[in-house]
Amino acid sequence: MSTGTTRSASELLTTQQFELARFDDYSRQGQLLAIAVHGLFAVFGLLIGAPQLTLLQLVSIAVYAVSFAIARRRMLWLQTSLVYLDLLVHSTLAGWIVGVEAGFQYYSWILLPLVFTNVHRTLRSKVITAALLSVVFVVIDLWLRHAQPLVAIEPAALAALRYFNIGCYLLALGMASYAHGKTARELQERLRSAAGTDSLTALMNRRRMSERLVEEVARARRKGDALSLMLLDIDRFKTINDEHGHAQGDRVIAHVADVLRTGVRQVDMVSRWGGEEFLILLPDTDVQAAAELAERIRRQVTLKVHRVEGVESRVTITAGIATLRPRESIEATIHRADVALYEGKRAGRDRVVVSEGDLDVELRVAAQG
Repeated sequence: MSTGTTRSASELLTTQQFELARFDDYSRQGQLLAIAVHGLFAVFGLLIGAPQLTLLQLVSIAVYAVSFAIARRRMLWLQTSLVYLDLLVHSTLAGWIVGVEAGFQYYSWILLPLVFTNVHRTLRSKVITAALLSVVFVVIDLWLRHAQPLVAIEPAALAALRYFNIGCYLLALGMASYAHGKTARELQERLRSAAGTDSLTALMNRRRMSERLVEEVARARRKGDALSLMLLDIDRFKTINDEHGHAQGDRVIAHVADVLRTGVRQVDMVSRWGGEEFLILLPDTDVQAAAELAERIRRQVTLKVHRVEGVESRVTITAGIATLRPRESIEATIHRADVALYEGKRAGRDRVVVSEGDLDVELRVAAQG
């Protein structure tokens, strides 16, 4: 059954929480990758006779281990500062140890995309930080080009190291871009879903259902399939609100929504059409099958006993059924379902009424018990 979401509205993360969670997930993955790269460089330092480089890698691994511990305590500012500081200081010292031609300074450039994709910072702070970093990058590069390397390595090894560092930088840049793009797409989808979801029931709202109606009508006409609508309304809902309060009214609406959610097929679409009114779209369903489904739902709704301040009561619903006719607009079909619904209200409520002309004999089922 399509409800716009399969979880209750209370379980959905806000857009901001979702973005923060995604950022933290990708940050942890990036730190794991950094630890792996530092491990490789630690071994490489030993192979080329540069123990200073190996020691630097071990320090960075320790920094990331501390960063993980800090992340568990949600000390995000300190965690971010440690990672940023390690990237800047590590790349500078590594460049000093083996020389600027090794390309270690490229790792500090990763800070720019990291700064701009950091959802914990404001745009103003991102711009200021990026400007300061750009100045620092230029200063560091100028210094490294005039500094004497602490360890002399073979030109071939230096070239291999340079291209390896360029590859790692491009990989990190690509991963950051991919993570940012994926998060943006997921956020867009969540916003689209939220815009089409009723916050109380987690069903489709009227806006989203209106879109699906257009799509399903076109599909039904193209394939020649039947298409039925069920419009139902909670009986005496105003009395429930007036006598027991809006909180109880919300619970009643949620109860009916749950019955609808579990009572229809996977292909059916349920929406909160407005207030205490629900619209169910039934693809490939004739009027007889739609009326039988409505009757099962009506019976299921009445099974639950509501207790408010020691008083027990049962909720009932009235439903109107209409099937799309040839050359009929969906608005006209909804109107006929609405007319059938209010005919049921006038006849005493707690019943299912089929739109006149859709069935030779109207299905009218009074409440049992």
